[in-house]
Amino acid sequence: GIEVNSQKDPDNEFVKMGKMAFNIGLTSPLVMISVFFPFLMPIAKKLSSGIFSKETVEFFRKVTIQAIEERKSNKTPTGRTDFIQLMTNAHKESVEGKDQEEVKEYGATFDNATNKKGMTDIEITAQGVLFFLAGFDTTAQTMAFLLYRLAIHQDIQQKVYQEVIDVAGHKNDITYDDVTRLSYLEMCIKETLRMYPP
Repeated sequence: GIEVNSQKDPDNEFVKMGKMAFNIGLTSPLVMISVFFPFLMPIAKKLSSGIFSKETVEFFRKVTIQAIEERKSNKTPTGRTDFIQLMTNAHKESVEGKDQEEVKEYGATFDNATNKKGMTDIEITAQGVLFFLAGFDTTAQTMAFLLYRLAIHQDIQQKVYQEVIDVAGHKNDITYDDVTRLSYLEMCIKETLRMYPP
């Protein structure tokens, strides 16, 4: 699998690429056209390479293809059922006409006996990037709103602080078991999600 330890390695390539994906300025030509001249978007899309940088797109494409190939070449199943595995196993019913051309063009697997098409590498990559970026942004937003609310309500902030001290003490490495015992913090996170849904 892919090991991303963003807590201990904030310079991890996944973290860098995730930040780069959201580093889209309001002065970006594509953003400006979409806001002020929405009727020009079809032309802008044809002229532009997209919202994300080529480097970001290429990184996620390579990582996803590598994970897919690793799954396909691994003859002994690991028992892991994650997002990439589900996408690799996904099929589309009744492939005919234009879809059959797509199968040939993009290299999807196709089973003539069942008339099912597996997802193409491009489709799996797109879904994987969307899944990653959706989690990346919503987590950051939830943290920002939580910290904002704790700053406003310092009495609750003190209770959260005290719970962390009671559970984890002053040790540097907090374990997963420690985190599961932070029930008041969990309630604060859930309340933040209720107030500011992603």
